[in-house]
Amino acid sequence: MLWPAALCLAEFVVSGYLRSFWAKEKKVPLMDEYNESIDHTMTVMRLSGALAYFWGAIVAVKALGY
Repeated sequence: MLWPAALCLAEFVVSGYLRSFWAKEKKVPLMDEYNESIDHTMTVMRLSGALAYFWGAIVAVKALGY
């Protein structure tokens, strides 16, 4: 049960770090690749948050003994 809890924590940390880093960044006109990287990073943040909830659910299921 330790590894799902560690993965859950790691996903929350990564998601929080990315969110705090990109929160102050704004999209720049005429810099399409930069703006696309912001969009892709936001997608990674959403997926990271979803994975954190998934690993949290695994921890809860294992804690219940299933």
